[in-house]
Amino acid sequence: MNNEHVNTDNLAWLAGVFDMKAGIIRKSNQQRNTSQIVLYLDSKNHTVVRTVARMTGTRPEMQPGRKRPDWMRRGCAEHCPEAHVHVGEYNWSMPATTRWTITGAAAAVVLHNVMPYMRTDNGLSEAFAEILEHAVTGGQGWGATRAALRRLRDLGWELPESFQELDVDQRALPPAQGAQAAGEASSGEVPES
Repeated sequence: MNNEHVNTDNLAWLAGVFDMKAGIIRKSNQQRNTSQIVLYLDSKNHTVVRTVARMTGTRPEMQPGRKRPDWMRRGCAEHCPEAHVHVGEYNWSMPATTRWTITGAAAAVVLHNVMPYMRTDNGLSEAFAEILEHAVTGGQGWGATRAALRRLRDLGWELPESFQELDVDQRALPPAQGAQAAGEASSGEVPES
């Protein structure tokens, strides 16, 4: 690993953060054959989330604080003889949080590097295997996958073995060449050798 942010110490630190705070969301989309797997981290500690975002070349999302709904009030059992819920004004609020997310093959790269240091699993190894099984490695969606893999590799992340043989430095053909190549392939003619 060639980046000061992606080293053994930082991966072990990130594993501790993931042990406590990371989760998986599965998003259904009618245009996809499989669920989109989102690895996320929510925290009131904005510095932690910004550090993870810097390590992965992503941007965190700020969630503003907001007033807690009435149903979240806690019963009073400390200074009153009987437990009850106070009625009237209260100033309880949900704190501002920051969320970091990463999806698909990029999530697999992060998990590949962090899971060896984790003490809990929380379904992450199952999600990792599912991402590898369904990763887009060609065709529609490959450009975004390739860019994410290249970004993480350039930041110092080790790619999982199944991604190491992919040409993530490949650039798409210019439109004229792409159209010409498609036309040649679909013409039915066999090129001369």
